[in-house]
Amino acid sequence: MTRFLYRVLCGQSEFEARIISLATSASDTASIRLGNPALWLSRPRVEEREIGGISYTHVGARFPEFEFQRYGARGPLRDLLAGFQILQYVVGIASWACTAGERLPEASVWFATTARNDRASRIEESRGLRRLNYTVMTAAAEVCERKALREASSIVALSDYSADSVKALVPASRLQTIPCGIDTAAFHPERSHRGDYILCVGRLEDPRKNVRLLLEAYLSARARDAHLPDLYLVGEPPGEALAEEIRTSPAASHIHVLGLRRGEELAALYRGAMMLVVPSDEEGLGIVILEAMASGIPVVSTRCGGPEMAVTEGITGFLTPKGDAKALRDAILRLAGDVGLRRTMGENAVDRAREVFSLQAVGNRFLGLFRALSCRT
Repeated sequence: MTRFLYRVLCGQSEFEARIISLATSASDTASIRLGNPALWLSRPRVEEREIGGISYTHVGARFPEFEFQRYGARGPLRDLLAGFQILQYVVGIASWACTAGERLPEASVWFATTARNDRASRIEESRGLRRLNYTVMTAAAEVCERKALREASSIVALSDYSADSVKALVPASRLQTIPCGIDTAAFHPERSHRGDYILCVGRLEDPRKNVRLLLEAYLSARARDAHLPDLYLVGEPPGEALAEEIRTSPAASHIHVLGLRRGEELAALYRGAMMLVVPSDEEGLGIVILEAMASGIPVVSTRCGGPEMAVTEGITGFLTPKGDAKALRDAILRLAGDVGLRRTMGENAVDRAREVFSLQAVGNRFLGLFRALSCRT
């Protein structure tokens, strides 16, 4: 989301953009941590960093071991923001928009989900002290979230699902939906598309992605069709427990864990796939879905929030109930067995991606937002 927005701003002359990142973990090296008492009275550090050819400024936090401290205001960030006209937060949950303290410039929050929705599956699956910690930290995040939603000049939801989750907290006049834009030049169809494998892209270790549901559906599908293509899992590697399940699965020889892939390598994986499968329990939108659609492949996804905005049922792919391995299996088998349907859905997906989710289409909406905020200051 940040890369997309930065690219939009670099492609025009009205606004000058600067990226500032914030401490998101207990081990953040720019932060004042509990384990180093000698620095307790110091300010969090400001560091200049670079990733993928993009330079950005990173700001630490004080005592980030406590999650709610990461959402707290900090002097170094306020100093950095002095002189800026617009502050655009690009966040998973809106709680992060409290980090600047009293609003200095016009502030807009682009968010994907709510703290409660983000943590629901982890709270449900955890036990004992871990569950207590998740519950308490979620409550603290919700306090910051409500404050941010109340005070920001503009609230931008990543999807209609995201917008629905905060409608009770945000006046309609300050709430709008703008999805993430994708580079339809980088993610494009393959002329001689073969569809050699079934693809899943995401944070494989995240329980919300529910990779186990996909494994169950895939194993059941192979039992019905022994010629079903192999399954490629792309993303941050799964935890040891899930990795062991994959290694001991009866279909282990047909399941390939590829690890992280980016740029052209990832784009090529989309182009060579038969379909993308998203088995998640919760998605703010599902940017991988947009990338797959732009690459000309149909999508099978659970109805888990954001994907309903991207996938048109029966036109660009199929939507199945959350947690329903049988329905997911049947959708996979239906696409795998009908090359004409895959071709038609893939063509429809490309058209929708270019019309609704391209860099230009979405970028123009953000530039319109920034012009409106600029006029207010």
